[in-house]
Amino acid sequence: MKLGWIKRINVMKVVLYALSYMHHDFSPPIVHPDISSKNILLDLDNEVHISGLWHCQASKTHPTSIKSNGAVYGVPKEDNFLTRTLWELDREVAVSSRTFTWQNWEFTWTRHSGPDRHVYLSLSSAVQNCYHSLFSLQIQKEIKEEEEMATLTVPTTVPSVSEDCEQLRKAFSGWGTNEGLIIDILGHRNAEQRNLIRKTYAETYGEDLLKALDKELSNDFERLLLLWALDPAERDALLANEATKRWTSSNQVLMEIACTRSANQLLHARQAYHARYKKSLEEDVAHHTTGDFRKLLLPLVSSYRYEGEEVNMTLAKTEAKLLHEKISDKAYSDDDVIRVLATRSKAQINATLNHYKNEYGNDINKDLKADPKDEFLALLRSTVKCLVYPEKYFEKVLRLAINRRGTDEGALTRVVCTRAEVDLKIIADEYQRRNSVPLTRAIVKDTHGDYEKLLLVLAGHVEN
Repeated sequence: MKLGWIKRINVMKVVLYALSYMHHDFSPPIVHPDISSKNILLDLDNEVHISGLWHCQASKTHPTSIKSNGAVYGVPKEDNFLTRTLWELDREVAVSSRTFTWQNWEFTWTRHSGPDRHVYLSLSSAVQNCYHSLFSLQIQKEIKEEEEMATLTVPTTVPSVSEDCEQLRKAFSGWGTNEGLIIDILGHRNAEQRNLIRKTYAETYGEDLLKALDKELSNDFERLLLLWALDPAERDALLANEATKRWTSSNQVLMEIACTRSANQLLHARQAYHARYKKSLEEDVAHHTTGDFRKLLLPLVSSYRYEGEEVNMTLAKTEAKLLHEKISDKAYSDDDVIRVLATRSKAQINATLNHYKNEYGNDINKDLKADPKDEFLALLRSTVKCLVYPEKYFEKVLRLAINRRGTDEGALTRVVCTRAEVDLKIIADEYQRRNSVPLTRAIVKDTHGDYEKLLLVLAGHVEN
């Protein structure tokens, strides 16, 4: 497994939360004397745990004996044992000494532990030192490269917009349509370039490119290409409008758009909805949903979340307790449950749900499976997954779309089209981890023709 910089930073965040929990939320406070890469473990789901608690002692100001044989931040179960330390992973990937290594990490932590290593860690100083080491100019560059998780490939040298428009016009002319040429052009242009092509095409030929495509194409290929040609905000507006129709049961699509887009992306989708349909997304959601579904979906689509990384651990602890109480009472649609999920930042929700798991022993989604056939609970679980692990949510959507009896082209088209410029690489990695089959191979198996070709192009498939 590649131990890249984003994973390393996430590991650091989890360890910081765990130490904060041991030092400030546990009574008496626990001091871990040996935070090192050999005591930071990854389980089979690549979640982080701290081990070595048998060496822990209570704070000298709270001389109560501490006994523990588990791991903080998720006690490992017997069926999910921990086998690999970060130290072992570092040896496997042969991290270069020119970059930040776990030796730097260990120095940063142990330097705050005092001569006997049994005092409080200075978390604020530790954070400052860790981030100072991580965010050098070189590492910022590496992180930026790793964050490029889109599968869309754009040529290094792109033809002029007028040339692209001329070639597209030729693809529509004569006997038959040159679908391959259309795929070669639009399948390798980003959203900004596609928008400029649409604008220039309309100015040059007096015809909307989307209408030209609609006349020339058909079936699943037409649907995929038309959605792809749209600006992302317009596309979300279209998908959301389709999901509000009385004859659809697409509450999940509304939730997906609300929870996996950034605050600005969701705002732009609502503005595009105004422009396209001359009414608001909120009023359509309110009109076409009822009961608990309306109670959850309306605040979700109306949300404008804070997107910073700041986390209030006291609030996380309080709201984890609140969520556990409501779920234990089966008050799944309680105002406070929906308030937390619909308004808190994703970083804050992640901290709250981590505390929930630590304090009460289960992932919140496991506690929300009281009735597997309950559609509202299913939507609530999907909401949690979208907010915390969007790649796992989309992997499941793809798995059900491709592996079920008869391909769900609608779901497959939606996920590939909306994530190709965002994080489809991560989703594809999760798909392969979960199914032991590359996503592109699964697409080849279940689709055909020009639809298959465009899906593979957007998924980053390269012909040998």
